Amino acid sequence: MSPYIKLSIAALLPVAASILFYMLEKRTEFGKRSFMFRQIIIGLAFGIIAIVGTEWGIAVDGAMVNCRDAAPLCAGLLFGGPAGMIAGVIGGVERWIAVAWGVGSFTRVACSASTVLAGVYAAIIRRYLFEGKRPGWLLALASGVVIEVFHLTMVFITNTDQAIRAAQVVKICSVPMVTANGLSVLFATVALTLLSGDKLVTTQGKPRISKTIQTWMIVDVAITFIAASLFLFFIQTQVSQGTSTELLSLELDDITSDITDASNDNLLRLTHRVADRVKTGESLYDLAYEYGVADICVIDKDGIITDSNNSAYLGFDMGSGEQSAEFLVLLDGETEEYVQGYGPISFSSTISRKFAGVDYNDGILQVGYNASQFQKDIANRISLAAVNRHVGENGFVLIADAYRKIVSSPRSITAATLDELGIDLSEQPEDSVFSVALDGAQYESMFRKSEGYYILSMMPVEEVFRTRDLLTYLYVFIEILIFSLLFMIIYLLIKTTVVKEIQSVNRSLDKITAGDLDEVVNVRSSEEFDSLSDDINSTVDTLKKYIAEAEARIDAELKFAKSIQHSALPSVFPKRGEIDLYAQMDTAKEVGGDFYDFYFTENSKLNFMIADVSGKGIPAAMFMMRAKTQLKGLSETGIPLNEVFTQGNSSLCEGNDAEMFVTAWEGAIDLQTGHVQFVNAGHNPPLVMHDGRFEYLKKPAGFVLGGMDGIRYKLFELDMAPGDVIYLYTDGITEAENIKEELYGEERLITFLNSNSFAGMEALCDAVKENVDLFAGEAPQFDDMTMLALKYNGPAI
Repeated sequence: MSPYIKLSIAALLPVAASILFYMLEKRTEFGKRSFMFRQIIIGLAFGIIAIVGTEWGIAVDGAMVNCRDAAPLCAGLLFGGPAGMIAGVIGGVERWIAVAWGVGSFTRVACSASTVLAGVYAAIIRRYLFEGKRPGWLLALASGVVIEVFHLTMVFITNTDQAIRAAQVVKICSVPMVTANGLSVLFATVALTLLSGDKLVTTQGKPRISKTIQTWMIVDVAITFIAASLFLFFIQTQVSQGTSTELLSLELDDITSDITDASNDNLLRLTHRVADRVKTGESLYDLAYEYGVADICVIDKDGIITDSNNSAYLGFDMGSGEQSAEFLVLLDGETEEYVQGYGPISFSSTISRKFAGVDYNDGILQVGYNASQFQKDIANRISLAAVNRHVGENGFVLIADAYRKIVSSPRSITAATLDELGIDLSEQPEDSVFSVALDGAQYESMFRKSEGYYILSMMPVEEVFRTRDLLTYLYVFIEILIFSLLFMIIYLLIKTTVVKEIQSVNRSLDKITAGDLDEVVNVRSSEEFDSLSDDINSTVDTLKKYIAEAEARIDAELKFAKSIQHSALPSVFPKRGEIDLYAQMDTAKEVGGDFYDFYFTENSKLNFMIADVSGKGIPAAMFMMRAKTQLKGLSETGIPLNEVFTQGNSSLCEGNDAEMFVTAWEGAIDLQTGHVQFVNAGHNPPLVMHDGRFEYLKKPAGFVLGGMDGIRYKLFELDMAPGDVIYLYTDGITEAENIKEELYGEERLITFLNSNSFAGMEALCDAVKENVDLFAGEAPQFDDMTMLALKYNGPAI
């Protein structure tokens, strides 16, 4: 199996395991086991995956490109701190002992320590940074990258004595390891996010302040990191290029100096020998031929050539040209010998020579080489000049003659000419850096012409930028770790000193807005929150004051409204022998929607009624006054009661935008006969006592008043004998509740009435109210309670 396929599988194993354990926790009995049991099982499983990540790694120069750290990271970040630490220890210990069966030892300490710390790191940030929850996909990816950067930084830290090798290992391992481990953690997090039904990117609603701070901190850190890294890379590139240029130039200076020194030494020795022989009177022509030199000249004390093997030079004034005048220092006594470099001569710029001169009989003896003689003279020295020279660690020197034939080079260079190497110097200026490709490798090069030779110094580009790459990697890794640490510290500080305090303030505000005005905001961690707490508390105190004033004003107004409402109800009961009549109303609020009424339409005919308006409070009271006025006004016209309700219903339906309605029961009794006519519009059935027992008068009730226009009502009749009682009430009596939410009910009402005797109708009403209150106990009154009781005593005598 290909190593890269193994590495890919190792990267996918934490993803698959994460999905598996998520499903087990959500859909099987495994999720019901204790937390520590699940953490141990998950930690062991991911520990085995970490071992697979090591064993299926790719060996590189004593190191191992692997996907081991993803296992403890996934366990710790996605399932819990203990699982991550267990997996990290298993993976780290196995990596330590894996050296015994061939896993690289160079990064043993770095890899083992980093894997253990990966589990600890995951446990810490899950608890303190993510509050025990699964991280988002972006932070999961960042966590994977950070731990791999720490891993690679440890390679540097644990191998400072082999920094170059460590840099090479990091350069090879960084991209595949950061990618494999980062994507493994990312894919595992994305998979669980999708399985849980959460969204990868939340776009609805306003983000939490902690999320906003977190996002912008990541953006700021990323921008700062990229800018700083690029700046460092640029500076280090310039420094590396400057250093390489200096090395190349120094090497050229060194070898040029060697060649020049060798040439000068040879020519001076030859000049001294020629001078000795000239003194013996030997011919200059013969000596030039014998020694293979181009020119031999004798110059007098005035600087004039007096003798030469080249007759054209005779009589030439050495002081007439810049090149020739340099030898006049020998006449001044400043030195006894002088050598020039190879170049054009003052006599004719078309002629190039290398001259040496020595003091001779108060004058000068001068010997000169032409190009071929000069190069032949130093050929042996040149051929060895570049063999053992190094520029930096792996750079070298090439020397070629005027025809670009390589005359000196390292043994690794087999080409005969510069052209064969693909080096063209025709358009390259001397002492300037240019690039050359040799055997698939790039070199930075510089050349110089000296003594008729081309001297090239060359240095591999990889070596030129090795220091830059080493420092950049180290700086970037340390920068990532520092920025990550600062991010976590700043985020946690903001979260604990700002976000949590804001949340505390919000909790108090929630209670206040829910109506608990006694809640006190007491966040005092800083001067700002202290001031905010005081301002909120002061605002609430002021609000309480205004509310109290408003309540007092409303109470006063409601009491006035209540007195008006009660004054609208008859409170003086008829003192006639034919009847005993009493009514009372107890409202649930200051004003209510119940009402009763009674009035004589004729001397011996009494109308009496009770009604209950839907709702409570002021709206019900206003609708009640409207209904009472209209019904009484219609009744007093003398029309039948069923027509009173029919016309009253139509009137109440008009303009009833609030859609209120009223239930009503109205009767008219003839005091001479005891004959009663009555109409019921959706009201509770009255109780009638006949022969000493109460019974419900259950006749079909019509529709409520104000509920629907066009309704017609039916008129019913009842004959009352002397001693009979009719008791009217609203649902506030029968629907009264106790603290157990039990209703008083119609059965309890009739039982109470039949179980007791009453001195009069007032006593009856008071007794019912007292019994209802006893039943309700501490439960509040939710509805108006209204009653009307009428006893027929018989006709007047």
